[in-house]
Amino acid sequence: MFLQEQKVSLSELSLALGRAVDMVSPEVSQHHLQVAYIAGQIAVSMDETDEWKSWIGMSGLFHDIGAFSLEERLETLEFETKHTEKHCEIGYEIFKPYPFFQAIAENVKYHHTYWNHGEGEEVEGNEIPLGSHLLHLADRIAVLTDTKKDILGEKDRIMEVISKSSGTMFKPDLVDIFLEVGAKDHFWLELASPFFQVNFRSKVMLPPVLLGMENLLEISRVFAQVIDFRSPFTATHSSGVSANAEKIGELAGLSFWECRMLKAAGYLHDLGKLAIPTSILDKPGALTREEMWKMKSHVFFTYQILDPIDELDTIKKWGALHHEKLNGQGYPFGLTGDELSLGARIMGVADIFCALREERPYRKGMEKRKAVEIIEKMVKENSLDKNIVGLLIDNINEIDDYRQEIQKKVARGYFELVTK
Repeated sequence: MFLQEQKVSLSELSLALGRAVDMVSPEVSQHHLQVAYIAGQIAVSMDETDEWKSWIGMSGLFHDIGAFSLEERLETLEFETKHTEKHCEIGYEIFKPYPFFQAIAENVKYHHTYWNHGEGEEVEGNEIPLGSHLLHLADRIAVLTDTKKDILGEKDRIMEVISKSSGTMFKPDLVDIFLEVGAKDHFWLELASPFFQVNFRSKVMLPPVLLGMENLLEISRVFAQVIDFRSPFTATHSSGVSANAEKIGELAGLSFWECRMLKAAGYLHDLGKLAIPTSILDKPGALTREEMWKMKSHVFFTYQILDPIDELDTIKKWGALHHEKLNGQGYPFGLTGDELSLGARIMGVADIFCALREERPYRKGMEKRKAVEIIEKMVKENSLDKNIVGLLIDNINEIDDYRQEIQKKVARGYFELVTK
């Protein structure tokens, strides 16, 4: 039993989630980490507080969080971007509800704003944060940088392009600092190093904050949106699984903190789906064998993304093992009943019930009666835990009503974002 609140390092969690965002495509691999590194190296030479510098690093890790589709992400990799306002605004709206993340929200909102000889100091009467201008500069430097080429041979070209854009695209004093930083070879060698991810933590200042459970739930909820909002068919899925798992946990007699951990595990259980193309997620027919292999990999990626964070070990095992079965026929590890904790068993039932009740591109959402028939069949096959399924069936209206209430709120938020 977990009798007290567990604390999680914000820095370690942010690094893991920042890497996850860059799993959308090899073409954007490490982009968020690169922007955070570049912004962080420039910030070191600025006369700002350590707290400000640490939130710049965080903002870099999540600056394109509002670009849900691969097409949007690839568009941001053009040096002179067009139609960038939408993903900036969506990123702002995602973080805005959470006071703890206001610095990120403000920096992200305007991170494609041109300096335009000082006109970019404000937009429609709103002062543009210095952090937004720094992110814009760091983002464009990252876009110009091809780490597959001889990086020291690329150095002068990149610095010349940035220098020529001083005053138009970028704030001149920030460009001046960059030119000083970029004059040193180690800045570029670090960026292109095969050990870049390993060394990142020692090179970029991030907030030295331990997250309590409520803040952990906030950032988990943010990433549930990033995962789910890529497809209208899954736009509320993680929130639904989270609600189901929390309610079943309460009915099973788990402690308050365990139920909160189940809720977080529900938000994060499909984190690895960021690596799955939307063409597979939205496919209206049956998946091919190759597509199924790709789809099955998502739970292993969830496990890997969360694995470096010791404090999330339980949440990782509950969330990432939701496709394991008691009979050993599940994936990715083929665990058996003796190896599956109560939390993992609850997550399996919560995920299946939510998925059956939701609409998918290949079918309508099922009525409760039909969903129960399928789940009871899975119990007979020794796939799902009989006792947990019994709790679900005995309290099905309470559990399903709670799920629908939560998902309706999330659906409204999704609609507001995509129609901006």
